[in-house]
Amino acid sequence: MDERQVDGMLPPDRDWLRLIVISLVVVVVVMLGALLLVQRAGDSGDAGSTDLQSAPEQDVSESVVSTTAPPTTAAPAVTTTAAGVIVYELAFLCDPYAWTQPGLSETQLEAVRGLQEFLEIDSDGLYGLGTRKAHLAALEEAGFPTDCAPTCDLVINADLCGVTAGAALDVAMGRLIGGFGEPTQDLGDEWFRCDGESQTVAWGPVMVEMVRSGPEDTEPEFLGWSVSNTWMGDDWEAPFPAPVLFPEANHLVGDHYERELSGTIIPAGNYVIETPAQLEELIGVPMQRDEVMSGLVLYTDKYEIRHDPDTGWWGWGVNWTFCPGAD
Repeated sequence: MDERQVDGMLPPDRDWLRLIVISLVVVVVVMLGALLLVQRAGDSGDAGSTDLQSAPEQDVSESVVSTTAPPTTAAPAVTTTAAGVIVYELAFLCDPYAWTQPGLSETQLEAVRGLQEFLEIDSDGLYGLGTRKAHLAALEEAGFPTDCAPTCDLVINADLCGVTAGAALDVAMGRLIGGFGEPTQDLGDEWFRCDGESQTVAWGPVMVEMVRSGPEDTEPEFLGWSVSNTWMGDDWEAPFPAPVLFPEANHLVGDHYERELSGTIIPAGNYVIETPAQLEELIGVPMQRDEVMSGLVLYTDKYEIRHDPDTGWWGWGVNWTFCPGAD
């Protein structure tokens, strides 16, 4: 409302009242303008406050994303400590390496070559006594169990750790200890008479026979080896240091002294098993009674398998000689 409008509303003789009204109108306009400015300033402040509050939240979110690794299952977690990283990097020392034997795959040979290169020895891909010695040293240095190193293979009717019949005692023992570690039953002072004088040294169920034929000062020799263990109903009495393998063989029938081919070929495999019924089902031929040594026996042209049903004892070897008083 302007001044002319106000003039038209008031009588001319009341100038003092007109001035009052005009003043009130001006005050009202000023106050409305001030209120509008305050409201706009408040809206701007709220928006600015919202921006200020949300900005740190965005920064924190981005910080978390940039410092937190995404979940993954592609590789195992690596411990951040120096020792943990070392253990992770040396874990390959406990990979399942294969002892040297015929028929190894190129993958198995290549794995051994990689180990030998790390050990800084000849990398021919063949795991033998020399590789095992270096492997054991590396395992001990890393703080890993030494049973990660493979032992000599147990193949019935084959050399044991490269030891053949007639090898001198010290040579044989050096190789056998290199392949299996320290024996669980060492040689003693007493020799049993059985087709010469003999003693047995053992690595768990692996029994090695040393023989001395001649005067007491004659150096003993390696005669042969076999495996024997007892099934206790839920487990074997002694742990096997390695799987016991059997070559392909011809099944024989007959008695303790005379036998002949049955016409059945028993394939190569692992025939260490808990009961005669399981063995017979596995190989397809029955065990028979041995009237001389008692118990059950399976004859082949490469090995014999013997079992005492009363005790749960099993024996696997080339020849079993009955020697009273001997172990």
